[in-house]
Amino acid sequence: MALSPDGRTVLTGSWKKAQLWRPPAPVEGHVERLVLWTQVLTGLELDADKMARVLDADAWNERRRRLDELGGPPRE
Repeated sequence: MALSPDGRTVLTGSWKKAQLWRPPAPVEGHVERLVLWTQVLTGLELDADKMARVLDADAWNERRRRLDELGGPPRE
């Protein structure tokens, strides 16, 4: 993976394929809202050791509820 100097293009590659991408616009918002949004989208959270942990249904539902209270997913 490589990022162009202006940050407008990303190059990814493997031994068979290379591809250029335009990264999405940055998402802005309160940290709690961004973290909750990421957790709801992925169904994962980082534990204290920075390891990904799968959220159980109750934990996911609680995060979704809290995200809704904060206004839902951030807008680009």
